[in-house]
Amino acid sequence: MKLFHLVSPSPIQMVIRCPFFILFTNDLPFFLSSSPSSGITMFADDTSLLSTDNNIPEMVLNLNILASDVLSFARENRMALNATKPKRTLVTSQQKCGLLSSKTLDV
Repeated sequence: MKLFHLVSPSPIQMVIRCPFFILFTNDLPFFLSSSPSSGITMFADDTSLLSTDNNIPEMVLNLNILASDVLSFARENRMALNATKPKRTLVTSQQKCGLLSSKTLDV
C-alpha cells in the first residue's frame, strides 16, 4: 500500500478543518478585555476589532489592548496570525476630520 502526502487540502479535510477553526475562535470574544467603547465582530474567518471614542489616543489605546488580547489568545491556542492582513479605518464626520491633529491610527 502506497501513502500519498496531500499538498492542498482535500474537500473532506476542509470539512473537518472548518468546525475546528470555529470551535477555537468562538471563545475569542470571552477572552478580550471588555470596554463599553470597544468590541469585536466575527464572520467566518474574519475578525474585526472596533473602538469608538471622541479622543483618538484613548481609542488607539483601546484597540492596542484588544490587539494584545488577540495575540495572547492566539499564542495560548497555538494559532498563527496573518500579520500582512490587518487594516485600520478611521470613520468620522467631515467637520470633526478637520479638527484632527493626526488622521492616522498607530495600532
